[in-house]
Amino acid sequence: MHFTKSLIKKAVPVILAGMAFLFFSCGTTGNKGILPVKTVKSSAGYSNALADYEAGRYKSALEAFTKILKNRPDHPDARIIRYYRIFSLYHTGDHKGTVTLAAEWLKDYPESPERYKMQRLAGDANRAMGLMHEACFWVTVSMKTARASGVTGDYEAETAKAVNDIISMSSEADLNRIKRLDGISQFMPAINLRQAEIALARNAFVQAKRLATLAVNSASEQNDEGVALKGRALLSQITEAKEENIMVTRKVIGCLLPLKGDYALYGEEILKGLQLGLDLFGEGEAGVSIELVIRNTNASPEDTVNAITELIQKESVIAIIGPLSQSASAAAAKKAQEDGVPIITFTQKPDITKVGEWVFRNYLTPDKEVEALVTKAIGDMGMLRFGIFYPDSSYGRHLMQTFWDRVDEMGGEITAVESYKADDTDFADGIKKMAGLYYPRPRSVFERLKTQRLIKLGFADAENSGAPLPGQEGADQAVQGEPLEATAEDSLEAVEDEVQGEEESFPDEIPDRSMPDSRRPGVMDPDAEGPDMVDIEYHAETDPIVDFDAVFIPDNSQNIALIAPQFPFYNVFNVPFLGTSLWPSGDLLKTTSEYLQGAVFPTGFYADNESASIMDFVTQYREIYGKEPGLLAATGFDTIKMIQGLFIENDINTRADFQQALLEYKNYSGVTGAISFDEEGEVEKMPTLLIIHGKSYHILR
Repeated sequence: MHFTKSLIKKAVPVILAGMAFLFFSCGTTGNKGILPVKTVKSSAGYSNALADYEAGRYKSALEAFTKILKNRPDHPDARIIRYYRIFSLYHTGDHKGTVTLAAEWLKDYPESPERYKMQRLAGDANRAMGLMHEACFWVTVSMKTARASGVTGDYEAETAKAVNDIISMSSEADLNRIKRLDGISQFMPAINLRQAEIALARNAFVQAKRLATLAVNSASEQNDEGVALKGRALLSQITEAKEENIMVTRKVIGCLLPLKGDYALYGEEILKGLQLGLDLFGEGEAGVSIELVIRNTNASPEDTVNAITELIQKESVIAIIGPLSQSASAAAAKKAQEDGVPIITFTQKPDITKVGEWVFRNYLTPDKEVEALVTKAIGDMGMLRFGIFYPDSSYGRHLMQTFWDRVDEMGGEITAVESYKADDTDFADGIKKMAGLYYPRPRSVFERLKTQRLIKLGFADAENSGAPLPGQEGADQAVQGEPLEATAEDSLEAVEDEVQGEEESFPDEIPDRSMPDSRRPGVMDPDAEGPDMVDIEYHAETDPIVDFDAVFIPDNSQNIALIAPQFPFYNVFNVPFLGTSLWPSGDLLKTTSEYLQGAVFPTGFYADNESASIMDFVTQYREIYGKEPGLLAATGFDTIKMIQGLFIENDINTRADFQQALLEYKNYSGVTGAISFDEEGEVEKMPTLLIIHGKSYHILR
């Protein structure tokens, strides 16, 4: 028989349509996605596109299907054409575009019998992008949709295998999200198995064994022999790895400190505390002997990571302490977490312990300082309203926000907030703004203050003036340092409402400060029968409006020495200051103590404490090093002493044992306070609060 070219061309669409129908009828699964085409009107364009698709020429197929839809957006068979276009897109590697178009298709065709295949495709595309939680969601939804449509057998088995494959490649974070998906219970044995593998990789033997046992038991209940066999094999691996870990790990502690460069001074101080704690200069206490392997970090993240690798591989350390700087600590925490080694950092870097369960911190943080300070001020000292005067730096902004949040939590109020540049030496503008002295006073505020002063001096009747008489509630509000009805905030708001160019709203002139003694502001003429209105108006115009019980200043001692004297210069007296652990300094007391009476601030360590253990530590430190110990030395001392206690009280053979012992060790009595770690590895000790009286610091009980 002879066939002409035209006859062959006419026959191709019919043949391809029949092939596609047979392929679909056989129940083929996976992301090939072949559909019956009997509902699609036969055309050369469609048939050629389908032929390209079946032949694996996906780019050509994508272009052809896209062209059909572009020419006829309202094509009666758009559902199937769009379907093939999305599958073609997937095979070209555009997985993100596939997920987007698949979601649109599923939205447009909620009753389509091919929904389960499109859902599966969305799962495969997410898996290709490494989005395991999303992949697991779509594949399990596909399984449920297929089951509801009566499609089971090979497709359900193949889809279940796909879910297990996704789980086997998922991270701990992904697994925790996957566990919360609906209908995931049948895959819990695989999830437990994967979590056990992850735990074993970081030498968390107890956790790995528990999860592997759980996987075996639950898999056996579900007759999932594949997972059960893998679980039993993993249990054997755990036993072998634990024995090997016990043999190679010694009671050796790695230590990361900056011993050269800009941070060397701090590294040396903490090292002195560690040496004293190890009793290298005496006979030594009875108990376990610890070997400390020290590595210099140069405060460099790269050098820190290299040092950790050496400590793990060559020294077989059971744990690491240090480093100090934020960048080095961040790198160290990440590396220790990856390698499953407990690390106790000495850094204030926010959220350092959130890196993972192997990361701990034994150092006082600004948040802890603020918590202790505000709790004392509001809870015990009766303060409720606070001003904040802070440097416009990352440290200052963080402390300002932390203090404000804590005050809000405890029911207090922030009534004044001003900032200054970190390198400022003149703080006049900020102080005057806090005290209502920066902007001209509007007439309403001026008259109110004048009336209150007249009442205070007994020249006005509170009942007739609308303000209280002396002795009545609120009568003393005009006294500096106590609340006024007209606050600094009121003054600023009134300025905005009333000032705007209306100079006639204010006094024409302000009295000169250098007036005769008999008329000097604040000096009343004893022979006068009525009020000295010059004096009254002067005070109403120039007295500060102080509506806060204390002022929080999160800055160092050098700047505090400049700031504190400027408050009384602007007539803001008897308002206590609240500070941070940056305040303690002998020079501060010598130069500025008269302006800081009653000031309260936290410290992580106070050498003049009457505690017997602290006095012993301070005495030994002075004798050996010839100077007073600071917070870093005390922290090093406490850390190594606590580790000695861990080994004495616990049977520690592995890094996982050390980590668990740290979490369970409660209230170690150190020279920096009682030390415990919460479930995230954050130290729970609180700072000591100091108050300035005279020319010395005193513990605020």
